[in-house]
Amino acid sequence: MLAGLLTVPLGAETAVLEAVADAAGPGTGRVREFPAGNVIVIQFRTWGVFRWQVDSADLFLHIASGPVPTSVEVAIITDNWTEADPFTDTGKLAFTVCKSRSEPQDWISVRVPSAMVEELAAGRAPGGLAVRVKSAKPLSIHARESSSFTPNLIVSGSK
Repeated sequence: MLAGLLTVPLGAETAVLEAVADAAGPGTGRVREFPAGNVIVIQFRTWGVFRWQVDSADLFLHIASGPVPTSVEVAIITDNWTEADPFTDTGKLAFTVCKSRSEPQDWISVRVPSAMVEELAAGRAPGGLAVRVKSAKPLSIHARESSSFTPNLIVSGSK
């Protein structure tokens, strides 16, 4: 379903990177939703794009409740973490405001800078992505544990 929403350059390959871990701070553990305002950290299985030159990357998040976010910021995490001991030192991260748009059925797509995804693909950012979602009204994003609404990173590029 999500792959049909993207335009892919001719000759490029596309990979869907599934989230393998996510958290939103200490004690969140395995939850089904993350409220806006928290920094959500997400690790992806990146073996499918190892050392790719990335043309584009879109992070798909599902809105569990609330409006479309007013702003989405993304940063890479160079430290390792686990869901039991999530990354919380978000003050040292270099967040970038990313273009986001509303998609059908309460999804949003966030255009992640290619350079960030290349860091993930090269193994230099094993902690994955940190995502800060802002909204003027209460909003929550589905976590990986919600199963059918798990975050995905769709990457187009070449080897």
